[in-house]
Amino acid sequence: MKVTIESKFLLPTDFNDGDKITFTNEGEEKAGQWGKKMQIGIKLANGIEKIANVSNTSKKWMVEHFSDESKEWVGKEVSVYKVKQMIAGEMKTVIYLGEVPGMSEEDSVDSSDIEEVADDAPPFLQ
Repeated sequence: MKVTIESKFLLPTDFNDGDKITFTNEGEEKAGQWGKKMQIGIKLANGIEKIANVSNTSKKWMVEHFSDESKEWVGKEVSVYKVKQMIAGEMKTVIYLGEVPGMSEEDSVDSSDIEEVADDAPPFLQ
């Protein structure tokens, strides 16, 4: 039997980069290890509901694109991404809502880019 670990919180294994999520509530601020953190209800593309911890970077994106009132985010759809970053001296997977800071459309990779590279790859990589 395969053992699965379930969590009510959004995990990097719950989605693929660029998947859409929908906000289901206005969230709340909670005391965290490094100050206040925002937790908000989301629905994944597959319909499963989770709680997302929202970074300040993601909050800034939402404020710029939607409103500084999180109740205005309910029902809004955004993309979700995971990025490996150095945090407190360790490489960790960070989840971003909206967009990845510093990533432009030109930086994103779509499946046609991958297929094109694969066709040109050396035989041992095909």
